[in-house]
Amino acid sequence: MSTEILAAKYLSLFLEKMNHTSLKRFTYRIKIKGNKRHRVQRLLFGTISYLLTIDTAIQRASQELKINLANLSTLELNLLRILTYRMLFDNYCISDIVRRLNITKASLIEKILSHIYLVISATNMENISLQYSFPQWIIEILMQAMSSDKLRMFLESLNKRPSKWIAVNTNKISIDDALEQLKKEGFDAEPDNDFKIAIRIKKFSRPLNKTNLYKQGIAIPASKASVGVVEALKISPGDIILDACAAPGIKTILISFYLNDSGKIYAIDVDPRRFKRMRYLLRRFHVKNALLVQADAREIKLQTSFDKILIDAPCTSSGMIGISPDIKWRLRPMMINKFVKLQLDILKNLIQQLIDMRNRTEIVYSTCSIFPQENEDLMRKIIDTYRNEVNIDLEGLSDIGSEDYYGGFGRRFYPFIHNTIALFLTRLIV
Repeated sequence: MSTEILAAKYLSLFLEKMNHTSLKRFTYRIKIKGNKRHRVQRLLFGTISYLLTIDTAIQRASQELKINLANLSTLELNLLRILTYRMLFDNYCISDIVRRLNITKASLIEKILSHIYLVISATNMENISLQYSFPQWIIEILMQAMSSDKLRMFLESLNKRPSKWIAVNTNKISIDDALEQLKKEGFDAEPDNDFKIAIRIKKFSRPLNKTNLYKQGIAIPASKASVGVVEALKISPGDIILDACAAPGIKTILISFYLNDSGKIYAIDVDPRRFKRMRYLLRRFHVKNALLVQADAREIKLQTSFDKILIDAPCTSSGMIGISPDIKWRLRPMMINKFVKLQLDILKNLIQQLIDMRNRTEIVYSTCSIFPQENEDLMRKIIDTYRNEVNIDLEGLSDIGSEDYYGGFGRRFYPFIHNTIALFLTRLIV
């Protein structure tokens, strides 16, 4: 069976389940072996990334030809989507596709494919939306935050998979030795120039959780941006740290790498499933200095003082589109408001207690969101609410990411600059 037909079958299955699972999780479970599995995954990723562009081209072609798409079966429609992706983004020739897949000249698929081309709109916003396949409401928000050129680079980078990274416990193994071990296992990898514990994986020989480094609990898959968040804590040996939204525990483990079994981590999360996963991972990575607490950060009462607090807040996960492009089709404008309220409630609960305790504490706040409402705008609200008691302090963070959308509110990781997920972080002094 051809790669395209296999991809169409899996696309049909995924679109049925899209409200209940992510493309990342779905493609991981595809039961095909060898290179064909990779090719099917790539076609699914590309087709979902450019679904708006593809569907617009198909709709326009079918209208021109006066063909009712309802006459196509679900599998035929999704094969048409896959093949449209091939033509528009892989530069496949229609005659090659028709011949290789044995599509008859009389078929509706062949007729529609013969009329496929990129649709150009009359307005700039619609053109950007169609070219990069993002809902217009997302374009509208981001156009207020950056120039048109930067926006185009940003959107294009979100349609590509970012590099894979691992973070290494350099108390247990040096970066050079970790790189040598990866090389022996068939990986092509290189050290990061910004963060001493990060390694970029350029070529895989197996899943990262099958490596000896992972099995030994001394290296964990983690985005470069996630490492940057923990770097922003500027951890010192013996620090007492609250990880307020900790599950599934990746950043908690990174904090433990920096502490080297000293100090204490209070890892809090409310979600039972994610909390269970965190408990497993922390045991798997031999984290001995963490106390796990299943609780809601909006309501938790602080019983002790902390040197640092990390609030890696629940968010729209829009910065993860490069890993799971279906996110942009599930997002709705009202979801931003829901997460902003949640983020604000967490911040206010912890900040007010710190003010009442007169305990000077540093808070690193982060989200993997591309929206200013969850980040820069939210920081503006916090500063306006606690004018003389909370300040943004970016001193020493200039080597972490790049400038935020407005300047002075935090730091941002951009996929087209840093080859990682899109992420915002800032540091507050209470």
